[in-house]
Amino acid sequence: MSQKRTFLWPAAVTVIAVCLAIIVLPQNAKQWAPQFLQSPSFHLGLDLAGGTQLDFRISERELDEQIKTIEEEIQELKNSNGSAEALTTLELRKSALTEQKSNLVEAIRTVLERRVNALGVSETTITPSYIGDEKHLLVECPGEVDVQECIETVGKTINLEFKEEFTEPTEEFEQDVRAQARESHSK
Repeated sequence: MSQKRTFLWPAAVTVIAVCLAIIVLPQNAKQWAPQFLQSPSFHLGLDLAGGTQLDFRISERELDEQIKTIEEEIQELKNSNGSAEALTTLELRKSALTEQKSNLVEAIRTVLERRVNALGVSETTITPSYIGDEKHLLVECPGEVDVQECIETVGKTINLEFKEEFTEPTEEFEQDVRAQARESHSK
């Protein structure tokens, strides 16, 4: 066992030294080396590469207002002994909005990351941050030193719009669909 150990460390050190020597060689001298040794890529953060960090505060005001309105409607139905079906529908809407509020930061981060990556901003890091009751998204754009350029790049993607699921057709919607169907049928 002692014999194996004495050969293991020198062999490991030799392999590491050879890899490091290949990495340090000029680019034209290592054409024969494997691809990962020819051009190793390093992920440099804002501290080494320079760049911009943007802080976006997430507002939950609209969701809070919708939840408050639904709670008031539920209370009115309970006070006036409204139908159980309407009460159940409002309870389901309230629970859906509450769940949406709890997943809001992650949903915005995912959408924002997909859109920023589609624009070609390299190695952008998007980190959720919670400060007291406030929710923030920190967007780091390494390599983009110009703050205005970074704001314009990310600003194109930061205007997100969330829509509620269409659950029941309104009378206006039905009339519109029927008119379109009649028009298509007559053509």
